[in-house]
Amino acid sequence: MNALRLNDVFRGTRIPRGLGTFEDDPDAALHDLLLGRSSLGSLAPAEPAQLLLDWLEGIGEPFVSTIDEALARWIEAHWGRPVLPGSAESPELSADAWCRAFEVIAAAESLPAALGALRGRMPEQRAFLSLLRSGRARDPEGRAWLALARNQTDRSLLPTWWWLVQLPPDAPWYYGALGICGLRGLPEEKRGSGGGFPREVAIGLAKLAKALAERCEDGWLEKSLAETEFLRTARTTMWAYNWHERWLGFWREQPPAEKGENQLAGSWISQLFPGKLEVVSETKVVSPKYQREPPRSWIPAIPRIVSSLNRRQPNALKDADALLHEQQHYAEQTGETHFVVRSACNFAKSARAWQPERALEWVRLARRFEPDNAFPWNTETSVLLELGRLLEARKQGLEAVRRFPYDPVTHATLGEVLHREGRLADAEAVYREATRRFTDDSVARSGLAEVLRAQGFLAEAERLYRQVLEQEPHNTYAQAGLRRIAQDRKARPTASELAEPQSRYEASPEQNLSFDEVEILVQDAFLVRRWPRRSGRNRASQAAGESGHARCSRNSAACLSNGRRSPTSAGCSVSSWVRSTNR
Repeated sequence: MNALRLNDVFRGTRIPRGLGTFEDDPDAALHDLLLGRSSLGSLAPAEPAQLLLDWLEGIGEPFVSTIDEALARWIEAHWGRPVLPGSAESPELSADAWCRAFEVIAAAESLPAALGALRGRMPEQRAFLSLLRSGRARDPEGRAWLALARNQTDRSLLPTWWWLVQLPPDAPWYYGALGICGLRGLPEEKRGSGGGFPREVAIGLAKLAKALAERCEDGWLEKSLAETEFLRTARTTMWAYNWHERWLGFWREQPPAEKGENQLAGSWISQLFPGKLEVVSETKVVSPKYQREPPRSWIPAIPRIVSSLNRRQPNALKDADALLHEQQHYAEQTGETHFVVRSACNFAKSARAWQPERALEWVRLARRFEPDNAFPWNTETSVLLELGRLLEARKQGLEAVRRFPYDPVTHATLGEVLHREGRLADAEAVYREATRRFTDDSVARSGLAEVLRAQGFLAEAERLYRQVLEQEPHNTYAQAGLRRIAQDRKARPTASELAEPQSRYEASPEQNLSFDEVEILVQDAFLVRRWPRRSGRNRASQAAGESGHARCSRNSAACLSNGRRSPTSAGCSVSSWVRSTNR
């Protein structure tokens, strides 16, 4: 027997069937148990996650450390795979396995290696988990949030919990309760404070009421379901913190934006203390810090600092850091992230040309508070472009287009990145799609003109620049573009004779997606369904009866499974993908 010493634990009695396999190969045994295919004998009816938790509690060390390390390796090996090996190609079985893994991390007392493997990938790399979601009962992403909420050692996830309680657009309605769980699991801001009234939790409940009411008003959620969810979450939370008078005072002091102006949310809140919230006490029970307004000095300070950054003044960086520190603290205390996100992005845009590293730090602060906001994503892509980190900028731009397909700046920014890389055909495709979707967007039209000029198609480039000037007569970028075209014609008299072939846009570009880009696209079921059906590269196989959609998807998946990372191994281009997203 090896180091687990199960015989010593069971003292000569029969080791439970299925447990002994952990001595020979803990990785394989854990994989089989999570998939529910272990041979457990009389223990077969037991839920695998609960069975593993019982073993962890009953056996102790060194079994706990062995499972911790095996679970960490399992997460690292399989993260990003919607379908696990040995699951009979079943997304349902794979989802169950991920749920069990996260349930074990959430409930076990100490699995530091497994928790670290999960924390290193959440929330940035969670897209594949949402694809496996089939409801509240089978939701790997929700289980992952719960595991993180119950095992917090610092307050670094506070912006994430604020984000969840406000129900971002891509989150199910029941994720607000997970945000409350995360707020409840935060360590104390000041050690030795002895607990006290949970300020963040109370504010989170108020924001949850507002977010659920907004879902109802938009027609995405039944009012009865939202009411039940809020009251259940609020009553359970308030019961856990026995501060009756403080809770009463908090709900009385809520500002109109969170109670009075939203009658639906206000009606739910009033049920927490029937007939008492309308009675105003002579003395305030709750400190005014719950309703603290942002300092008025911020309003003139923001444009002043932006101007200083544009002029590259010596004290500009220090002033920007000081204001962002104040606004970050305000956002952490109240959950109001507007100021810190806008300031950080605007400061980053102004400083990226001469302080790109500092700009990257600022914009990532903004994205941490609002990961569903296109502004930080686009700004970070621009900063990475300024730093010359083109591969990172392209990956960021592709992910931004996937997340925000209806944002014109996102498309224009990706086009700029591809142009800088020299991928002119792909940049042209992105810009053409942007001009088709956003007909009044002068930035996309100017970008397309510049890409065409770089390829020698001066006539069409000139036409596009003149369209921009008809729309915006004082557009300096278009004016400069026309001057560059005139210079090109003098330098290359034959360049103006080039014409744009009608079939060129439909042809397959020479440069293809990298492995990482294919991984982003193939894992997104929405994009897989809308993969291009026609491309120049697939016409031969189409003639043989095979659709471009099937060939492209199969080749891309094969590339992923075989681990080939060469740019030409995927068989699909950025331009063909962009064209397909609106079909």
